[in-house]
Amino acid sequence: MRKISLKKFISKFNLKIDNFSQNENFENYQFNAVGTTSGNLEILLISQSKDKLIIFDTKVNQIFAFLGKEKFIDGLKKIFKDNKIIVLNKKQTDQEISKIIKTIGFIILETNQPSTEIRAAIEPYLVKITQNPERIHATMLIVYGMGVLLTGESGIGKSEVALELISRKHLFVGDDAIDVFRVAGELYGKSPRITREFLEVRGIGIINIKKLLGTQIIKPESKIDFIINFTNSNKEKDYDRLGNNFSTKTIKRVEIPIIQLPILVGRNIAELVEIAVMNFKQKKYDKYFPLEDLNNRIKLNNKIK
Repeated sequence: MRKISLKKFISKFNLKIDNFSQNENFENYQFNAVGTTSGNLEILLISQSKDKLIIFDTKVNQIFAFLGKEKFIDGLKKIFKDNKIIVLNKKQTDQEISKIIKTIGFIILETNQPSTEIRAAIEPYLVKITQNPERIHATMLIVYGMGVLLTGESGIGKSEVALELISRKHLFVGDDAIDVFRVAGELYGKSPRITREFLEVRGIGIINIKKLLGTQIIKPESKIDFIINFTNSNKEKDYDRLGNNFSTKTIKRVEIPIIQLPILVGRNIAELVEIAVMNFKQKKYDKYFPLEDLNNRIKLNNKIK
């Protein structure tokens, strides 16, 4: 399990630290957490907090009133064996509770955000930073707001198409290798740190997209909505000509829609990628299917005849 730097964590979520022991090295302090918990069930001794970051919500005040000080302290002491950090909003948390967790020795991370909001932000971050990603050979962009993976064998032209899409103001996530994470049943992709911002185009070489076109064209990560797989032209292969359904590809137990796009001489592949994404959005959000529309027109025409 990957450890998390406390210093970086505090900086990322704009937290204020309190009750940090002078015997500890703040610069190098790390902790384990693969998710979050409110701590309520743990205080009631119904569950354990191992490998969970505790983020107090307003219910902790009710539990304190219900259990009384002595039993409440017993519950917190059991939590302290596995977890030394508590995130809380002081305005939401009873002052007596704050004093108790200080006395026990918890590191307190204070936030100005409501507990529901800070937990919603921290949970996916912990999942992504602590899990082992699946690295796939692909180029990733955000086209019309959709996270798109361009896949296909090496040398087929993914990077060249990506460069043209970037020149059309679509956002660049990464080239050649994409690390894929699963968060709450959805997939997210990002470029490995060492290759981030770089794009390799045969005949031109390696390009730094950020320095060439600016920070605004770079997106560090994105949800994966759609896969377009480039294939060599093959007349014998049975390609979908009607577009009445999508195949899917399973990555980390999540099914992602995928289409096969043959590379043919004279085709503007970047334009086809844009059209494919718009068509996908139309089907997903507007529930409009061109084949159904065409069939309805044919039926209506036959009735008129």
